Amino acid sequence: MSDARPPGAHGTDARGGDALASAGDAPPPASPVSRPPPSDPGQRGSLIAAALVVVLTVGAVVLWGVERPPQLAPLEPDSEFVPEAGVAWIDDGDQETCVHVARPDGRSSELTCEVQGSLVGWDERGVLVQEFVADGTELVIIDPNTGARETEPLDGSVARGSGDEVVARHLDDDDVLRIEDRRTSDVQVANLRARPAYDLRWGEYAPDRHGVAVIDNADRLLFIPVQDTGQGSDEPRLWVEDVGAFDAVWQGSAPEGR
Repeated sequence: MSDARPPGAHGTDARGGDALASAGDAPPPASPVSRPPPSDPGQRGSLIAAALVVVLTVGAVVLWGVERPPQLAPLEPDSEFVPEAGVAWIDDGDQETCVHVARPDGRSSELTCEVQGSLVGWDERGVLVQEFVADGTELVIIDPNTGARETEPLDGSVARGSGDEVVARHLDDDDVLRIEDRRTSDVQVANLRARPAYDLRWGEYAPDRHGVAVIDNADRLLFIPVQDTGQGSDEPRLWVEDVGAFDAVWQGSAPEGR
């Protein structure tokens, strides 16, 4: 058989290496490798900021859906629908724990800080906080006007008075939050158009049952006017914002056994 090869084909030398092709078949020189332009620090910062906005937006949507918590009218002191008493709560802030009060005219104030205990009532003596100390328990009595504090020892501990509470549940369509008397669902306190993520942390009738105070998971204290039957008589009102608490006590609520 003939050992001829077509023009331009590569042969193999005796050592097994490729035979050199003719000069006319030499490959063209490689082109220079292109490199990406150096990154701009300002552009990187813009991208990071944009990514952060996306993360925060997604977080808000996950928590609230596409809507914010229900928009409510503020409490108007000259309205016929105002609370007849105040509400106190302990705000667990970033720096310290403080006692706050909301007054029937819509004002709120910080009474005192560095409180290490739990609210158990608000009676004629003042706002009452039970604290556990090294040798037992003591009752801290806080003046609701000046914030002055007095203490008295306790023989054991006291329990917070049990008020008539309200509960909240989303109806079948999930866009309505119904607030009702815990004792009976026949007593409807209020209906709110709200996304499923919206809920209440605490809710309780006033001692005279002429109103309901609630704290929602948007850190707001609300007031709901009610009739003598306990049925809601008007829309909830925004009483105080930025309430970092999970419960509160009405003025006029005494601890059990005291």
